[in-house]
Order: sequence, then C-alpha cells, then structure tokens
Amino acid sequence: MARINAAPTPEKFAETWTRAYAATVRGASTDGERITRSQGERLIGGTGIQSLFADNVVGYLDSVDQNSVAIDKLVAAGYSHALEAGKAAAGPNNVLSIREAQSLPTNLRDDFLALRGQPVPRGAEKLAARLEQIASGLMYSSESDYPYTKFSTRFPKGEEINATTFRKALDIPENVEVRVRSAASFFSEHKDPEQVGDNDAMAYAALEKAMKATMTSLKFVMVGGEDQVEGQVYVVGRTQSGDLAGLSSTRIWT
Repeated sequence: MARINAAPTPEKFAETWTRAYAATVRGASTDGERITRSQGERLIGGTGIQSLFADNVVGYLDSVDQNSVAIDKLVAAGYSHALEAGKAAAGPNNVLSIREAQSLPTNLRDDFLALRGQPVPRGAEKLAARLEQIASGLMYSSESDYPYTKFSTRFPKGEEINATTFRKALDIPENVEVRVRSAASFFSEHKDPEQVGDNDAMAYAALEKAMKATMTSLKFVMVGGEDQVEGQVYVVGRTQSGDLAGLSSTRIWT
C-alpha cells in the first residue's frame, strides 16, 4: 500500500521517508539506541523497503568516518538529507512526481517509488548486484578463466545450505553432483598473494569482508562432477530475509 500520495511535497516525502527509516534502523539495532555498520549493511538482504535503507546508514557512517552512531542523530541527518534532496528535485509547483523523483539521489530514488507503493527489488538481488561490482575484474581460474556474475535465489528460511537443499532451490537434476563446503577455505586460497597476486588477493579480501558483513552461512558450491567438462561454482550466503545471494562462475575440467 502506498504511504504517500501521487505527488507529495518535499516536506511530506521527507516526513514519511523518515518514519519508515527510523522504524527500520531501530528494528535493526540491538538496543534501539545505536546502530552499527554491520547492522546497517545487513539491511540490504532484508525484505521490502527496509532493504533500501542500507545505503543510507552506511553512507552516513562513511561520511563521519564512524562504525556506529546514535539512532536519533542518524534519523535527524536522514530527515535533513531527504528534505533538501526533495526540495532540489521538486518541480515549480513544489511537488514530487515520479518524473521529478528521478532527480533524487540514488539513495532516495527507489525509496520514493517504494513509498508510492511500487514493487521493491528483492534484497538478495540488490546484494548480489553489489557483490558483482566488488568482484569486477576477478576471474575464477580452472582450466580456463571466467568472470563472476551476480546470483540470487529464494531459499527456505531456517533450512541448512547443503547439497540437498541447494539442489532443490536451483532445480538441479539428481544425476548432477553438488558439493557444498564452507567458503572459508575458498577465500583462504584466493587471498594468498602467491597464488593469485597482490591485487586479486586484496580484492578477494574485500569481497569476503562484504559477504561476512551482509550475510551468514557462507558456502562454496560446486555443481557438476569430475566427469563433466563444464560446471558451475557459487560463493553464496544467507541474507537477512533467508534467501541466498552471492556470485557464480564457470569451471572447466578436461
């Protein structure tokens, strides 16, 4: 259901956005008083409009070079940001239509559409896209090199990520081998400068940090046995909503 009318004033937009923002960050906080960077980052894997507020929390913490902030202070800064941005984007009649809202900063644009009642992209999809950006330039090496691409899928909340559940989630045939292990060994291998070089080692370390900050139960999955020349590999984790997000690539064995 829409929370604002078709063309709100900047003040109405800022007030409505701030109410939703405040409720979300207080819910993500342990004590309702302060929110940490990791708590803010985990919002991206959530559901509904809540997933859109991760960039607002993290962006503010980046701007003040802190890893936590009092929620009252964060919310006040958010209101000021939304109000100023709304006034800058509003047309001559001092309202925000969908067309005018396209001029809002990227950390408010989707929020506006969500408050208008439009569908919100799944948090897992947004997180996967973010991870793909972090992994840009990295290649999964086997007997050939392939880039990493974004991956997300719905996954039953509360179920363990194992070969059986992963197979079911992706509808993988029973005759195709699926192997699942902790992602720790994958990252350990790929953070070794002697194996991948200094630049890639740092990039893999940044990728691991981002995945640990936003997800739980990180896994490395190989689909396809040694009898298959080409197979898929996945580095995934469970988002706040329970869905899976991460990256996929291709491996070649001959």
